[in-house]
Amino acid sequence: MESLIRLLNHLRVAFEDTVSQTEWLRLLLETLRTSEGIQHLSHWYWELVVELAISQSPWQIHGITYNPQITAFLVEAQEWSKLECWIGTIWVLWPPETDGITEEDLGHLILLLSRQRPGVFQKLEQWMERWNQRHDRDIPESFQRICKQAQEVAQRDTP
Repeated sequence: MESLIRLLNHLRVAFEDTVSQTEWLRLLLETLRTSEGIQHLSHWYWELVVELAISQSPWQIHGITYNPQITAFLVEAQEWSKLECWIGTIWVLWPPETDGITEEDLGHLILLLSRQRPGVFQKLEQWMERWNQRHDRDIPESFQRICKQAQEVAQRDTP
């Protein structure tokens, strides 16, 4: 796994370089399921995971489920930029409506992240808007509700 991660980090594959987005997404998500992948795969690939997820319809990704260990590691390690990408991936592939993660847990994550990265709401909204345009589907109500609640709490917390 270490060799694969070193190779990927060296290659810096971009979205435009991927011929089979579904297979690249599967490869990267499986890599992130390993402790080496979570720790050592560069931020470049976390961004690519979001881009690949946006390009796919959730029903095209069979057999890959939400992994709470990735979330727990990122929070514990305070890997805020990676957590931002991971939350974007969760929204696109495993929104609360699909039982991937609860609205309460996702709201807590977004609030925690917003304290470290105040621009997180705009970034998540941009990703969801691109997902909406790509798939011609409404942005889930839960996304809007959770972001609104987290923004309100963040504003109350700000001195």
